Amino acid sequence: MNNQVSKNKYRRQVFTLLIAALVPVWSGIEVAHATATTIASVPIFASTATSAEVKPNVMMVLDDSGSMDWDYMPDAAGNFAGKYGFYSSQCNGVYYNPKIPYSVPVKSDGTSYANSTFTNAADDGFGLTTGNTNLTGRYYYTYSGAQTTEKLKDYYNTNSQFYQECSASTNTGTTVNGVLASTLFTKVTVSSTSGPGGT
Repeated sequence: MNNQVSKNKYRRQVFTLLIAALVPVWSGIEVAHATATTIASVPIFASTATSAEVKPNVMMVLDDSGSMDWDYMPDAAGNFAGKYGFYSSQCNGVYYNPKIPYSVPVKSDGTSYANSTFTNAADDGFGLTTGNTNLTGRYYYTYSGAQTTEKLKDYYNTNSQFYQECSASTNTGTTVNGVLASTLFTKVTVSSTSGPGGT
């Protein structure tokens, strides 16, 4: 018992000395704090005075990593390549979605770029590349299953119903939990009238 009391007393003394030694070090450390700033009330380009201070209310971030050239999103959707999910907006966030109107890009002066033709659609709507694609024969899959909420869209659990459906083979006999995948995904060939307002 006395031995245990001595050990505890010794530990308290060592701890007290350690704290006493570190307090001067800690007291010299300064913590950086954010300071308040006035946000500009007019756009930066609206000020013509050379003495006008530009307030920090704009941050421009450009991502030029290789993933910006991928035709699937999120990254895990790449696992669906060659499967139903890769060609459906249900599983691939950047694949064609007929429910979304795709407007032509707008130039800096507010006017729109010219429309592409169906057989010669620009790969880059801003005209920065020279590639074009003939959309004849292109297709997508619509989805009619029940895995439609964001909570159910689990890209990382390979056993989830969502993942199993998206990674189903486009072979006509493929089943997911006893259901034919071809009843969940319907192939639609695009045409010049596809999408909102079209047939």
